[in-house]
Amino acid sequence: MRIGQEGGVIPAIRAFIAIELPDGLLKKIAELQKIIKKDVKGSRTVSWPRAHGIHLTLKFLGDVEESRVEEIYGALKKATAGFGPMRLKAGGGKEGGGVGGVGGFPNLKNPRVLWVGLDGPEEFLKLQRSVEEAMQRLGFEKEERPFKPHLTLCRIKSPEDARILGHNIEKLKDFIDMDFEAGHLVLFKSVLSPKGALYTALKRIDLE
Repeated sequence: MRIGQEGGVIPAIRAFIAIELPDGLLKKIAELQKIIKKDVKGSRTVSWPRAHGIHLTLKFLGDVEESRVEEIYGALKKATAGFGPMRLKAGGGKEGGGVGGVGGFPNLKNPRVLWVGLDGPEEFLKLQRSVEEAMQRLGFEKEERPFKPHLTLCRIKSPEDARILGHNIEKLKDFIDMDFEAGHLVLFKSVLSPKGALYTALKRIDLE
């Protein structure tokens, strides 16, 4: 919620635009998380998103007035016009418009985030730029950092845990190597809870 100009409360939601992942890939991600976490199990400095809730975020919108959902949906339909379904690859090697493999931000020696990279055709990057530009026209702040498509495995606060996890995942670079078809985008609502974020699909935009 936020306060309007006349002092009234305006209902707001935390929203983002993403591509959903197939069940087979989510299962593989859960397996990878289980393997790399064995040496830091129980550590409170590492947060692990639930695998079934992992998605490929194209644009994080932040707090959005609920009354704007239809406006955003209309803008997304225009932004995705002319884009059809496309094949993406999770993990594996880099071939086109993405990062591929596995890695960490800022690096694997002392990572704050571990991720699985995604690769795809140049059309994939054009699609993300089209979405970014459409949301900028609606007044959402443009993301200045280059788009690096990835799936977050965990976030790490402790340098010691970071070194252990970075070492563990470096030995599993080929653990995930899976193609899948991205046929639609989803406008999601995110609600934070003690058990982690809960995601609800508000609108689906087919690529056709």
